[in-house]
Amino acid sequence: MVYAKEVFNRMRLHLNDLDASYFTNEILLEPLKTAVDDLRGELYNYDIPVTNDESAALIVTTAITDIGGPTGPPLPVGLRDYNFYLKLKF
Repeated sequence: MVYAKEVFNRMRLHLNDLDASYFTNEILLEPLKTAVDDLRGELYNYDIPVTNDESAALIVTTAITDIGGPTGPPLPVGLRDYNFYLKLKF
């Protein structure tokens, strides 16, 4: 997980203000919020889901070769197949 403090430090590196004498956290918060909103919008436009939820654990041993097949463990309920590369425009 990336924390705001790490992002702020990276921003200050590019702004040449490593000691935060001018670009304080309060000043950098609005551009960070804008960037996150823009990223969410772009991901939404290309049907790329973003979630903070974790799915159930799927235990796979080294001998399993057919997840969801007749001898392997079943696929998780509600599994969706997203082909990100076909949706992105280069």
